[in-house]
Amino acid sequence: MDLKKAPALKLCLNELVEGKYFKSGNKFEPGFVVSKHGFQAFKANVWGNVIRTYVNPEATLAIIELDDFSDVMQLFFFNENALMADGIKEGMRVEAIGRLRMDRNDEIGLVPELIQEISPERELLKRLENIKSLRELKPLSEAELAGLKEEKAENKIEAPKEEAGEELVVEKNFVELNEKNKELERFKNKLEDLL
Repeated sequence: MDLKKAPALKLCLNELVEGKYFKSGNKFEPGFVVSKHGFQAFKANVWGNVIRTYVNPEATLAIIELDDFSDVMQLFFFNENALMADGIKEGMRVEAIGRLRMDRNDEIGLVPELIQEISPERELLKRLENIKSLRELKPLSEAELAGLKEEKAENKIEAPKEEAGEELVVEKNFVELNEKNKELERFKNKLEDLL
């Protein structure tokens, strides 16, 4: 897959952090994350509140810790990209788009291509987009997941299992989501009018 053409999935941080990272067999192809619900992501569009920042003295490495109330993820800026993190301070609400990667502690992080501060209204919009993405994205099939198991035996991943009674909850959530999608459209229209 061409990484430049890969879509940046809009997912909550816990969906990514609790997923599994797979490296490609070819060192020139990117690795990817299979999220906890089975979505394959090369890139992600995430948001959250900055809870910690670090820049080394040489300004060749910057790390920002992001919290979206579902989990915490680290954003890594290397070399000249470390300057992108210069204006980001603790307590800011930001959106970041970038490549997913595994750090030295086997935790999934993000190498941003873009980071920007967002308003409280944009945060609300991002939350609704995350909900919408979970409904619209197609997870990998069990056969595709099994293929990943064979390729990387040490990364054990299981297809999501449905529990008894879950259908009623899903139906209720679907109705609520449809109502929220209508609210989202009205909110998006208001935001577009303001911009």
